[in-house]
Amino acid sequence: MPWKMDENGNLVKGDDGNPIAITESGEERSVDYAAMSRKLSEVNKESAGRKERIRELEAQLKPLEGIDDVAAFIEAARKNAEAVAAFDDKQRGAEEAVQARIKAATSPLEMKLAELEAERASIRDQFHASLISSKFGTSKYVAESLVSAGIAQELFGKHFSVDEQGNLIGKDSAGNVIFGENGPADFDTALSEIVKNSPHKAYVLKGSTATGSGASAGAGGNYTGAKTMRRPEFEKLDPVTRALRIREGYRVTD
Repeated sequence: MPWKMDENGNLVKGDDGNPIAITESGEERSVDYAAMSRKLSEVNKESAGRKERIRELEAQLKPLEGIDDVAAFIEAARKNAEAVAAFDDKQRGAEEAVQARIKAATSPLEMKLAELEAERASIRDQFHASLISSKFGTSKYVAESLVSAGIAQELFGKHFSVDEQGNLIGKDSAGNVIFGENGPADFDTALSEIVKNSPHKAYVLKGSTATGSGASAGAGGNYTGAKTMRRPEFEKLDPVTRALRIREGYRVTD
């Protein structure tokens, strides 16, 4: 994306003090690198907080470390408690008291364990989503080859996940892991492979021309006149139509 220069070859800045880039459609757009840097810092800070919470939850679950099947462990503990309680109450015939004591002893542990597992899973999922989002936002391939990081994430974010070791894994449309030279491909390599085989590539690749039936207006209808669109209308469009509008030179306004 070329920069706007004056007759002396110096960068031209807008009223906000930011350099001005010229898109392929000829539109002049102010590039606020400071805002982009702040957003990335916020994402990294949020991710660090989630990592800390995961560590706290793992510390709470440490007493169960080494137990491969927690459910089986609880069931075995229940049976042992039943055997001991039944022996103590055998002569009194208090079977109901036995069951009540067993439930009182095991229910709080089961509830706490379920809560901790659910919270850890939720935080893990949020952290993984933030990690994937930050990859789209900082990707060199996205910046140089695709029309929009947001559109790319909407179309292809579902192809990425994070494994148990914290590594980002890209998969093709069939669910197969995309490999590079030394194992699972890095983010840019995986994304470029996904885009190459996507039916939507004409709408997201810079420099390509989407025409014919594949360039239909879609859910948003036909837009003519000034190349602007209000954000509520833009957000109602499906990802492919959004990419098409951006390629056509539309500018989203609030």
